[in-house]
Amino acid sequence: MSEGLNLTRLPSDILVVVALASDSHSVLALGATCRTLYSLVKNSIAVQLHLELAAQGLLLNASLRLTRSSAEWYNKLLQTRDNWLNLSFMNLLPLTLSLEDNEMLSVVQGGVFACGASTPGHSDGINRVKVIKFPGVGHPSDSQIPPSASYVSSIISTGKYISAFRISAEQDLVILGALTPAGPSLAIHTLSGVPHPSAKNPTLLLRTTNFIGFAVHDPQPIQIQGDLVSALLTSGSNSVDWGLVIWNWKTGTHAFRKHYVAHALSFTFLSNSSFMLAERDANSTHLTIEDLDLETSSSILRFKLKLPELAMGWNYGPLHFKNDLPPSANHSYQSATAVLPDPDAGVIYLSVGLSGPHLTPDRGPMPHLGLFIGRGALLRKYPGRGALSCEPLVLDWTQWGESVTRWVDVGQMPGLLPAVHGSRYVQVVRQPHSPKAWLQVLDFSLSAVHREQGEPIELRHLEPVQIREASTSYGRLSGILPKTNEKTPAGTVLIEVFGYDRPTVLDMPGAFLHPVVSRLPYRCTTQFAAVRASSEWMIDGELLFRVDEPEEGKCCMVYPYRVSDRSGEVDALNLG
Repeated sequence: MSEGLNLTRLPSDILVVVALASDSHSVLALGATCRTLYSLVKNSIAVQLHLELAAQGLLLNASLRLTRSSAEWYNKLLQTRDNWLNLSFMNLLPLTLSLEDNEMLSVVQGGVFACGASTPGHSDGINRVKVIKFPGVGHPSDSQIPPSASYVSSIISTGKYISAFRISAEQDLVILGALTPAGPSLAIHTLSGVPHPSAKNPTLLLRTTNFIGFAVHDPQPIQIQGDLVSALLTSGSNSVDWGLVIWNWKTGTHAFRKHYVAHALSFTFLSNSSFMLAERDANSTHLTIEDLDLETSSSILRFKLKLPELAMGWNYGPLHFKNDLPPSANHSYQSATAVLPDPDAGVIYLSVGLSGPHLTPDRGPMPHLGLFIGRGALLRKYPGRGALSCEPLVLDWTQWGESVTRWVDVGQMPGLLPAVHGSRYVQVVRQPHSPKAWLQVLDFSLSAVHREQGEPIELRHLEPVQIREASTSYGRLSGILPKTNEKTPAGTVLIEVFGYDRPTVLDMPGAFLHPVVSRLPYRCTTQFAAVRASSEWMIDGELLFRVDEPEEGKCCMVYPYRVSDRSGEVDALNLG
């Protein structure tokens, strides 16, 4: 199996036997041999892909489908073939970062990995950005890449300390944020490090003494949307004054500038003409959508959703968005022509810190929460430009939030940037006080969610998922793992579907004034083979990156994998 099966040499009658064994109703009747095959099918993605090809009629002997039973089986297989995971993980060449590279200040976008770096041999702060391009879809596999091959890389520097940066691979664009005596500035470069030819002015400067830095709580205080670039600024670490500035990076003109007063603030673009904010003031936390009027450099409030109310002594924060569209979306997140992104393309992710009083001395820290918001549902609810009413749509959480969001326990230490891209979220579930961890992929795409469960374990009781006062991801997973066979192949995965009938309940005593339930459907895929607990993961379309923390005196390693859906080339999912 490790060498792969040759599809052209598989007799059709063997495929029929294997396929019949995959029908749980036929297992008992077919005896021990088919029960063994059934177990093999359930625990091997390779066999499942072969069954899919059989179901498509490419290899199955047509004469065997003439009987009633075989026809019923064939139709059922056609209906359920999409329930299988059908993912292939291909190892690409690993990347070794230098001692000067800061993996904690890194981003991945459009097949480009970028991280902050200092001058070699000096610990003088981040003053450059290293950019590494990875092979994209359609490039040769790693088996065709010569052992001596290396990735294309470049170093970008402006001679200033870099406070923040953002890349747009589709536009060959890197924007570096720095602080100058006159105010915050943005430098416009290509991925190769030269000034961008489309930028009329290679440097954008905001002359101000009110805002002394970029929002350090936000991993991405600089955002790019087509011709627009935004910067979220702060007047100080303990201040409630925030500045949002939007430029047209090609013309160099100010498109928008606004001052906000809030205890916490986060920003993300929704389109070329709208943006979304997460604001926390003294009394509440809410999400708002504003339309941009570039002709008057102003904005119009269109939508407001209040997050669940907290009890006295409890607070949200910090807040930050992760809002990237998958490459398959009709309008990519970085597109210069998009009016609104594909309304069904994934989720908008909001990282939500939570703090509160400790009820007992031995109580541990609160979990960090991730709020996933259905992009399609949000954009359909939001009135949008040209709405007849000028009054914003204001909704309480209980009116709308439950059905279009899902709260997820993302652990006490979020680590690197949230591993969210399009509809997928990658998280590592760590076993407390142990080097063991398990990799999970949450998929919020409608096609994935609507598929029937295909896991090797029957989950007969659809109980709510409760997030309690301590991190509970491992607690739930630990109840499933012992049920598996210790000899389960490394590539085996557990697929669970969390639909509307399987909600998430925030169960933190004393924290919320009202019960908090969320029901946005998603599919969770858990790899049974343990991965390194110290590793962090990032996802970018079809590229998955494992970042291993450096050991003493050694450099950080980045292991990229190309993830392919329904590729037909299946390797073991051994990512540890």
